[in-house]
Amino acid sequence: MMRGAPALALALVCGWPLLARGAEPIRYTGPRDPGGLVLRGNDRLIGGEAPVREPIPGGPVSLNLVEVPLPVAAKAVFADTLGWGYSLDERASGTITLQTGGPVSREALVQMVETALASRGLSLRRSRRTVQIVPAGGTPDLRPVQGLGAESGAVAVPLRWISAAEMQAILSAVAPREVVLRADRARNLLILSGDAAQIRTLRQTIAVFDVDWMRGMSTAMVPVRSTNPAALARDLTQIFGGETAGTGDVIRFIPNEALNAILVVSSRAAYLDRARALLEQLETLAADRERQLFVYRIQNRSAKELASVLQGVVAAEMGGAYGLSGMGAGYGGYGGGSYGAGYAAMG
Repeated sequence: MMRGAPALALALVCGWPLLARGAEPIRYTGPRDPGGLVLRGNDRLIGGEAPVREPIPGGPVSLNLVEVPLPVAAKAVFADTLGWGYSLDERASGTITLQTGGPVSREALVQMVETALASRGLSLRRSRRTVQIVPAGGTPDLRPVQGLGAESGAVAVPLRWISAAEMQAILSAVAPREVVLRADRARNLLILSGDAAQIRTLRQTIAVFDVDWMRGMSTAMVPVRSTNPAALARDLTQIFGGETAGTGDVIRFIPNEALNAILVVSSRAAYLDRARALLEQLETLAADRERQLFVYRIQNRSAKELASVLQGVVAAEMGGAYGLSGMGAGYGGYGGGSYGAGYAAMG
């Protein structure tokens, strides 16, 4: 019987499975559901293009102007065809060619005029039913800042979700030099100055980035039971940082010591599931390394006697590095020197 004591002691200390009858682990250490709070986003962090402007009322039109003086072309397009008012800068001169090649919508006609003018170094400033033809990049006359309904000139565009400074930096990379961009940080709005085509393009770009990006984020608060949240968050950050190949901001792990949990934030809902599954596996591994309480019901000698024997065996075999707690007077109500009592050990 003494020959088998070292194996029994090692099994008790290291938490190995005990096959002998009567060995009863105190708690269940199988896979556990991390639970917690999960909020899934829609993975959409940018918006689509701005809504298309309402078409100019009226049916399709056809024009065939070849090398026509600019004043004549302006009158034919804006006054005679569209019924708009127009003005020409004194520096705007030359000829223009405009051939529709068949009936086109009135909105398409205006865009064709803008393209033709740009090829001549001119720009079209449009405000409702009035247009102004000026040299591109020229210094325009001072005009008041207009609201969202304006289509050209100086336009104030309020922003909802993105900061004015950040949006200004984005637009500065794509806007032409002649476009003026000013950010009003206090009111969180942009002031744009340019022709109708430029303002339209800038507004479409703003609509792409000015979105509620938090609606696209997915979050989960996962409780941690077997290890330190900060250490586990660092491990998860390294693991997912390698998977995303430099896009570490796609998923973040924020430890919360007060709640003993980890907040997982990701722009991809699929990453949330992978993170929670990996966290559960790491939690299970950490739980398997914890000290556990096992109870073995002794049948042939007193628990106090066997505890003393095993204490000596373990001390001799392991150099005193490990010990059995709860020996002697008994552990948790077991022991006391009577046969059939229980023997408890921490593993």
